[in-house]
Amino acid sequence: MQFLPSLDGVGLVTGHRLPNRDLNGTPLNVAALQRLAQGETARDAIAAVLTAYPECDAGLIALSANGELALANSPRVERRLDLYTTEHHHSFGTVAMLMNSITFRAVTARADPAALIAQIAAQRFAEPPSPSTLMLAHVDEHCQLSQADQDLVMVNSVTRRVVRIASADPLLPTAAGRWTVIQNGTAVVDMEGEPLGISYNDVIANVEASSLRSLADYSSLGLVIGPQP
Repeated sequence: MQFLPSLDGVGLVTGHRLPNRDLNGTPLNVAALQRLAQGETARDAIAAVLTAYPECDAGLIALSANGELALANSPRVERRLDLYTTEHHHSFGTVAMLMNSITFRAVTARADPAALIAQIAAQRFAEPPSPSTLMLAHVDEHCQLSQADQDLVMVNSVTRRVVRIASADPLLPTAAGRWTVIQNGTAVVDMEGEPLGISYNDVIANVEASSLRSLADYSSLGLVIGPQP
């Protein structure tokens, strides 16, 4: 019931990322299911929920009892570089999928991973990188973390350390435990506000009272920055 809520004669709602996140007392997928129960189409139910919460970290798939299927990502998720969406219609039914990668390798599958790693490693001996090259920045524990109208990461390009993370995630103020503090595809700027590129990976950490705590088993708190593909 957490990830696949359903009602007899109405339908079911699933999704990816965090479709079960509670906003204003109701999980996103349950809110879409309630709209189905009120007679809305699957497409309208999903659109209404994701329009109401554009910065929610979720994609939804709704299937009504009469066989109507719809799927969509929130605008926040659509900014990611590693999304995969498919919908295939056959005589026997429809297959639909929303997904994204978790690891960095899937994000950069279009390039040679060895070349990317070598480029990052070489920066230990080079001048600060330009926006046209890859850069590896460290995210310190207790890095400044705040809510904002849009996602943005500020990096000291000389020390290659993240100094500030701004997130538009509406649930950040109440976040506790494991959290995606930097999302793949987020804009990155230097200390003067000049663009450095975008994040190529998620950075996941424990969050307590709007402060970071590392989660070594899941994330090294390293941010890979590169040009917009």
